[in-house]
Amino acid sequence: MTVPTAFLLSREQGQAARSLLHYASTLNLPAADAQLLAVVVVSRAARTGQSTLTARDLQPLADAARTLGDLARLGWHIAIDPSRKPGQQPVRITVPPLTGAHLEHPLPIGKLTRSRLSAWVTATLSHIGREAGSTTAEGGLAALTLAAHSAANRHGRLPAEFPRVGRAVLPGLLSRGYIRDWRHDHYLLDESAWHLVGHHTPRIDPGFLSWQRWKELASRPLRRHVDTVENCALCRIPAQTLVQAFTSGAAPPQFSPRIRDMFGSWKGNHPDRGPLAAQFVAAFWARHRHGPSEHQVRNGLGWGCQPLELTRFVIYRLITTGWLSHNPAVPWTLGPGPAAPTPRQETTDRPPPCPPRAPHSVHANEHGEYTQAEPSARTPSADGPPPFGPHSLPRPR
Repeated sequence: MTVPTAFLLSREQGQAARSLLHYASTLNLPAADAQLLAVVVVSRAARTGQSTLTARDLQPLADAARTLGDLARLGWHIAIDPSRKPGQQPVRITVPPLTGAHLEHPLPIGKLTRSRLSAWVTATLSHIGREAGSTTAEGGLAALTLAAHSAANRHGRLPAEFPRVGRAVLPGLLSRGYIRDWRHDHYLLDESAWHLVGHHTPRIDPGFLSWQRWKELASRPLRRHVDTVENCALCRIPAQTLVQAFTSGAAPPQFSPRIRDMFGSWKGNHPDRGPLAAQFVAAFWARHRHGPSEHQVRNGLGWGCQPLELTRFVIYRLITTGWLSHNPAVPWTLGPGPAAPTPRQETTDRPPPCPPRAPHSVHANEHGEYTQAEPSARTPSADGPPPFGPHSLPRPR
């Protein structure tokens, strides 16, 4: 990761860029082409009220004459040769509110800042290919807004006035490599756009920057697992809980003698805890594409009345005896262990049909609730299989 040697905007110039975008957003313009062209004009006319558009500025427009007409309806004075097409000649535009004749200038900026703003707008639109026509006007407006509202570390938060149409083009900017990540209102600019940041200091959740940094350093398989858990529509895990679980690290299990004594009494009433838990986590994986948490195991298997620490010890015992497996360094990886019967074993190693008994099963009903069938008399001991090593999921580098 290489920090750019020079930023186009200073902190004060970044504030001026955000003021410029806000001023342009208040103009009564119907189309994105006109809105983006207004940003270009204002960035050049901010001090004197005079701006000149070249043929290169007008080339990406689908209908340059109509777009210039939209600007003229704002009361802007447009000098153009009617005998030539707008895209074939320079167009001089005067913006009366920026000429200095008004008592309150909407953009009181200096000469150097105005020059930097104009260069920043041109560089940003060129970076995403707007001048070549490969990006829409909506994409150009979104790119300018994202850069202006990003901090020096490339992180930013969408402003409240960010247009709804702008959110629709964010996936395109993500695929084009302008932004590297986007979650809800938070985003991360790509390193190639680092020099365009506006040095903003938005209100970002305290753990967001470290969380994004953690995901950047994680391996690709781990990031896929994180995204699966984070975007699980069935679990809807709170963001703070998810970030803390993945970033805090795993502590070695320690259990008090009281919990061990409680387990000695508890296991007599739950002889089928091994196959029950294995079938539950298998059904959970099939629906969620990730493993359950300790709370989900306790509630799903009907152990909700017992202390959570006892549930942790039960899971620990089922892992050491082979009924369950997990990666101790990665949360939400609990799954069936080597002692759990595979679907093939369940069909080939079926007990004799006399007397007929229904096998012990855990399944989800139409409401997403896990129910238990009548236990079978033929189940291996929950403490039978020997200990085993957890399966591997790549850890953060």
